[in-house]
Amino acid sequence: HIVPWSVDQSIRLDPSNGICLSLLVDRAFEKGYLMVLDDFTISIDWEKVGSDGALRDQLLRYDKCTLAVPKGHFPKLDYLQRRRALATLTE
Repeated sequence: HIVPWSVDQSIRLDPSNGICLSLLVDRAFEKGYLMVLDDFTISIDWEKVGSDGALRDQLLRYDKCTLAVPKGHFPKLDYLQRRRALATLTE
């Protein structure tokens, strides 16, 4: 989920509140290491990743890539913006 259920249960079943990610990318998204920008480009927060060389190596391939979005129910920009705001609150 883009906006976690714990934050807003009213949108948890909205298909526009979900994106399909690999396990690694999903965990990085959950931890705020990886954000999805409004143009669906992935941005890595290298400061949050820190000095973990293995994690850096794994995430480097995704930095600045663009997500393939479905034709229907693509992620709502509002949800992506809310997720980025949540990530900055935990810093």
